[in-house]
Amino acid sequence: MRRQHTSLSISCVKTPETLPGLFFLCTAVLFLAVSCATSPAYKTDLFPTEELVPSDISWEPVCSGIQRTDFNNPHIPLIWHALRIDLSSETIELISNPSEKLTGSSVSVSSFSKKYRAAAAVNANPFSITGLYPFSRRYPVGIYIENGNELSPPSSRYGALVFFASGNGTGYRSVIIDSQSEIAQMNEKPLFAFGGFWTILRNGHIPVYVLHRAARTAAGTDSNGTILYLLAVEGLQRHTSTGLSFMECGSIMEKMGAHTAVMLDGGPSTQMYINGKNVLSYSRFRKSADCFGFAVRARTPGSLSH
Repeated sequence: MRRQHTSLSISCVKTPETLPGLFFLCTAVLFLAVSCATSPAYKTDLFPTEELVPSDISWEPVCSGIQRTDFNNPHIPLIWHALRIDLSSETIELISNPSEKLTGSSVSVSSFSKKYRAAAAVNANPFSITGLYPFSRRYPVGIYIENGNELSPPSSRYGALVFFASGNGTGYRSVIIDSQSEIAQMNEKPLFAFGGFWTILRNGHIPVYVLHRAARTAAGTDSNGTILYLLAVEGLQRHTSTGLSFMECGSIMEKMGAHTAVMLDGGPSTQMYINGKNVLSYSRFRKSADCFGFAVRARTPGSLSH
């Protein structure tokens, strides 16, 4: 029997207006019971944007085409890390779990990053789990396309981050879609696609979701699809970082320069590695069904295949 893993808990639920009243009531009661027993009380309102993002974001180079920034506000408390990736750069190559078919094998961002010498890497799809530990296997929930091969089918319920090869044969461009069913109507075949949960920013609009703070992983693109933003919010050690809601992550993405953003898998799955090193203040070795990142090209640009 396969069970679906989601690190979002209550926050993968849409706004109350879109839910049957009974389901929302039961979910709210469960959330209150769990939060009172296992975690500090959450604020009932959103943190002001000026407390979530510095007024002047300073980006530091990781390698040609990739920059990073880190933020720490001890008064919330809040810690997050972000990457700004120039997809048009000829010096970087998009990489994900290399495989011709899904076997249920899993990978941690740590091992993936080190094995493929990724300059930057994050976790991607939410996943389902089959079997019991230590024999359990993980399968992506929603669309997963690698080098043009669809390894996991789309879920119309969720959004996705989609990559296409640029016209000049080097570099990429990306789009974020609200429903993975949109892929079937695309005129161009995606090169890569990673399913997430829901869109948290589009055209300056941030949708309303149930307010719940946790560790988060999110991806955003600029209006041209040539700049990719990756966000990792810490939230497993609440005395150092309380985590954020969907809406607060959307605000950060907008301030960084994103036009559209989508939430990827979060909670204990949230990981970000830069040049093989964990950037979070705590260690996470959790395995996921898939992850992706960028490596410095070791050969003459011109081919986007592995």
